[in-house]
Amino acid sequence: GKQDQFAAAFGGLRYYEFEPDGFVKVEPILMGKAARKHLENSMMLFYTGALHDANKILGEETKNLASANEKINATIELCKMTRELKTHLESNDVDAIGPCLKKGWEIKKSLASGISNPLIDDGYERGIKAGASGGKLLGAGGGGFLLFYVPDEAKRASVRDALRDLKEMPFELDQSGASIVYTE
Repeated sequence: GKQDQFAAAFGGLRYYEFEPDGFVKVEPILMGKAARKHLENSMMLFYTGALHDANKILGEETKNLASANEKINATIELCKMTRELKTHLESNDVDAIGPCLKKGWEIKKSLASGISNPLIDDGYERGIKAGASGGKLLGAGGGGFLLFYVPDEAKRASVRDALRDLKEMPFELDQSGASIVYTE
């Protein structure tokens, strides 16, 4: 959860690097307009309807990281993947995001027992079988929102149909971050 407040404050598509001393390096991910539009159009977000206890899941994940080398190695692999994905996106190789999300989700599920459950696994598998090239559950796990990357426009209808029992949430990538709206 540490990245959540940074994403809200900075907005946009950004790369965050958390240093051991607490410093956070924030870099914009610069993409061409066509690539950015393709990215936005290819992402689909669905609400699972499942509630979760993020603190409990993150607590187990932290405990597991402190006691198991394979969990530490998994986290290192996730960090490496984010750096590689940044390079792909800045080269306008947007479709690299699908396989990256898919691999990242498999790694994330291994970090703690409550990250996924049968409801999430079922929704995820239906989205992939319907044509998504990758996806993941957003947040700590246990519930919330499934994000899919579906670059083929024709397959988006299939994904939508396969997940018709979940609520699709249209969205756009914001560039401005948090702001104060004042009206009189």
